Amino acid sequence: MSRARRKNRNRKGIAAVECAVVLPILLLVIAATLDICNLIFLRQQLTVAAYEGARVAINPNSGLDDIESQVRTILDQRGIVVEEIGVTPEDFESSEFGTAIEVSISANVSKNTAFNGVFANDKVVISSMTMMKEQ
Repeated sequence: MSRARRKNRNRKGIAAVECAVVLPILLLVIAATLDICNLIFLRQQLTVAAYEGARVAINPNSGLDDIESQVRTILDQRGIVVEEIGVTPEDFESSEFGTAIEVSISANVSKNTAFNGVFANDKVVISSMTMMKEQ
């Protein structure tokens, strides 16, 4: 066998070993990047839903059901599973003009990511928005 052929065969073997070592690491980095992007998307969508819920909450004739309906409609369209929707103060319906009303939303990461929270297991994302009550 010629020297050139042996050298070429050795290069193919080295390339196969390099691929076997690097490919799992590369796939792990890609999966982690996708999971982090999902977390960023989740946080942003919870912020949008909290904003829209707060817009409903500051109206004089709105109730807790109206807020929850608005928030769930927005998040259902995006396929996000919500753990809890909270409004502070609890008696916001009878609050006076100028009272700060906060709408907070929490969602479990494992129920809302592509890899079921492998990289952020048992974490909860919370977003809130505060607005002043209108007349």
